[in-house]
Amino acid sequence: MTPERTLQAIWFGWWMSWLAAAFWSDRAANRPGAHQQIVYRLFAAAGAVLLFGMYRHDPTTEGVLWRPPGAIAWVLVVIAVVGLLFTWWARLHLGRLWSSAVGRKADHRVVDTGPYGIVRHPIYTGITLAAAATAALRGTVAADGRLYLSNEDGEMLVVAAGREYKLIAKNSLGELLMATPALSDGVMYVRSASTLFAIGRR
Repeated sequence: MTPERTLQAIWFGWWMSWLAAAFWSDRAANRPGAHQQIVYRLFAAAGAVLLFGMYRHDPTTEGVLWRPPGAIAWVLVVIAVVGLLFTWWARLHLGRLWSSAVGRKADHRVVDTGPYGIVRHPIYTGITLAAAATAALRGTVAADGRLYLSNEDGEMLVVAAGREYKLIAKNSLGELLMATPALSDGVMYVRSASTLFAIGRR
């Protein structure tokens, strides 16, 4: 099995186990209405679509320019697993206090031990680490002889494909970028920490 297929299977197993564990949680005494959470959930779904390439591909306009060497690819798989295991450590540490959305439990208390003594949001941290490793494993988008790269400073770099580095353009989106851009039907989709950008001709 390839590293990418292995990582897909690991993500699927994590997601199914996470859904099953949702039943191991006390009912919230108070929580926002579903309509107040829909934007967050839509962004999460869009991020999953882009991260795992669950969209129609056009091989004539899109290509993956790099594949990490075998050993590096497996290292990225291990990093993703570490991230997902970190989320489970946090989930088990919270026990029945865990909630899939912002809410207040009847016996609510501040948890600052275990993984919560290391970072304030260990579940988000673990998912972000695993997602970053997955994006690095999947590669960089290329189209029309150009590379499209993003960085954590919120910049999209357009670089000419070739042996020598040649920067064609640099565009600032003004938000944290931690995902590989995706192309579909002539539109480039870029996911930031809070926004999904669609860039293309009308």
